[in-house]
Amino acid sequence: MNEYRLNDIHQSFLQTAFLFAVNHGATLSCLGLANSRLGNTVGSYSSSTMYFFYTGFALLGAPLAVKEFGSRKALTLGMTMSSLYVASFWAVVDFCYSKDDNTENINDDDGFATLYSDEQNSNCSEVIATMGGVLGGIGSAILWTSQGAYFSQSCTQYARELHNDQIPVEKVTGRLGGEWAFLFLF
Repeated sequence: MNEYRLNDIHQSFLQTAFLFAVNHGATLSCLGLANSRLGNTVGSYSSSTMYFFYTGFALLGAPLAVKEFGSRKALTLGMTMSSLYVASFWAVVDFCYSKDDNTENINDDDGFATLYSDEQNSNCSEVIATMGGVLGGIGSAILWTSQGAYFSQSCTQYARELHNDQIPVEKVTGRLGGEWAFLFLF
């Protein structure tokens, strides 16, 4: 048993589980805020587009992406594309709302107050939110499909490194699955 290799596999697995959980939390937060922050029309476009492309690509394209890129690279691609859905909210607010002196004060992440009016460029918002939904939906489909393959491969690799026929892959899967669930639900 190579203790260093075993630890490396385990640490990589835990890091991936943590990043997956953070990505999922950010995406779900934006789904919850879509209508209240972007308005009913644009928020609905964004959410429905994301779910439509998620479902379609999960059925038709995500398995091919995982096969083509491998589970780890596909997982990275899926997380990156899913993050673009979250980034589309920032883009709508930053590019599609007019800034003037007769507005409410909204604090940005960097602590500076930016003034936004209720005037929103509808075409700009719809295009950016819809594109965010398309990329986020495709990314989420790749992410969830590759996550299962990555999890399975990690468990098999971890069990193989143990070099112990006394510990079946099912026990390793149970242990790593519990750790994944803890990080995901925490």
